[in-house]
Amino acid sequence: MTTYRYKGQTKDGTAVSGVIRAYDEFEAASRLRETVAIITRLEEVREKKESIFNRPIGLKIKEKELALICSQFAIILSAGMSIQHCVEMVAAQTKNRHIRQMLEKVAEEVGAGYSMAQSFENNAPYLPKTFIETVRAGEQSGTLEECFQRLHRYYDKSAKTKAKVVSTLTYPAMVIVVAIVVFIIIIAVAVPAFNDVFAEMDTQLPGITRVLLATSDFFVGWWWLLLLIAAALFRAGRPSPHGASPRPPSTGSTASAPPHSSPTAWPPC
Repeated sequence: MTTYRYKGQTKDGTAVSGVIRAYDEFEAASRLRETVAIITRLEEVREKKESIFNRPIGLKIKEKELALICSQFAIILSAGMSIQHCVEMVAAQTKNRHIRQMLEKVAEEVGAGYSMAQSFENNAPYLPKTFIETVRAGEQSGTLEECFQRLHRYYDKSAKTKAKVVSTLTYPAMVIVVAIVVFIIIIAVAVPAFNDVFAEMDTQLPGITRVLLATSDFFVGWWWLLLLIAAALFRAGRPSPHGASPRPPSTGSTASAPPHSSPTAWPPC
């Protein structure tokens, strides 16, 4: 949302001035008409740009953090709090500065009359489409609390599964890395040290020894080419960022998504 500075007069002729936040000048003027009869000046306030050192680059909320946020939303909504108050309370309890600022902006837009899903979509484009569309479905069907409970279980289970996979693969990965390092040291350092010795012997070397020496020479002379090939294979093997998200468990009821929503699967609430 943009901040606008205004000046005007009320119905009784009193001069008023101040600031208002809105998406554009038309919305700002429409909201001012409720209290200001004549608007004499309305201009955008140039906000101070965020430093590139404080700007989040490629920010992505971890599933563990999403699970905690969804759990907080579900608990506070079950207590009967308004959505705006709920978002403000969750923002106050969030330690991550970027996520806290995002939630504060969402609370501001919710207080201005926008839906929760639309506010998340405007201020947090890095959030999963599954999260945003599930919140949208919960608002439309009136089961927002239940949707946050199911989102909490989904992201919590997903985070625990990923943690188990990482824990299981850590030891084999370390063994493979150590084996590769040892192989490189032998091929690039140990084997070339024997070249002069074999040359002084002036004898026919066995086939396996000649292959090992040729492999060592290739690694020493073409190591940069091997690095390029490894980097290309790593880049080709990375999953596409536009891949489909896993589908969370369905809540059992149905709600249609708005026509402009993404085709990403989301659980109807």
